[in-house]
Amino acid sequence: MYFDEHNPSHFHIRHNEYRASMKIDDLNIIAGSIPAKVRGLVAEWAELHQDELQNMWNTKKFFFDSWLTLAWECGFDISPESLYFRVTGKKYAQS
Repeated sequence: MYFDEHNPSHFHIRHNEYRASMKIDDLNIIAGSIPAKVRGLVAEWAELHQDELQNMWNTKKFFFDSWLTLAWECGFDISPESLYFRVTGKKYAQS
C-alpha cells in the first residue's frame, strides 16, 4: 500500500514476476495478474485483515518502531530493506 494512491482502496501484490492490485472491499483483482493459487492465499489472508487494511488506507497512520521498521498499530510492518529498495530500486547491502 502506498500513501499517494488513487481510489478505490487497494493494496499491491508481488509474487516472483507477477504484480497485481487487489481491492480491499471485495478482494477482486483490479490490475495486473497473479496465479490462481497465489490469489486464493492472498484473498484468504486479506479477508482476515480486511478491517485493518481499510483502516490503514483511511488513516495512513504509521510509525517507526525501535528497529526503524515502518509499522501500523494493527501489527503490519514494512522492513527498512523493502523501503530502501522502493526508494532507490537497489537491493540493500549490509556491510
